[in-house]
Amino acid sequence: MFEYFEAEKARKKGLTTAEKKELKKAKDELEAPYTHCLLDGRKEKVGNFRIEPPGLFRGRGEHPKKGSFKVSPCLISFIPLT
Repeated sequence: MFEYFEAEKARKKGLTTAEKKELKKAKDELEAPYTHCLLDGRKEKVGNFRIEPPGLFRGRGEHPKKGSFKVSPCLISFIPLT
């Protein structure tokens, strides 16, 4: 796995500026429906639209919930604007 990510990093570093802009544009188009929401009838930018998958909660340092299981949030609350 380490070798794969190192190879991907080297491949991305070797891209031209035009190729990097094209990849960024495609990524932005893919994420566009999730970056804004309707709040009280206004379109607002969402600060962080990525969520962590369910699994063990790791925390930082001596966190009281360390080692407990994180449940998945209800997906109905994450409906993109169309």
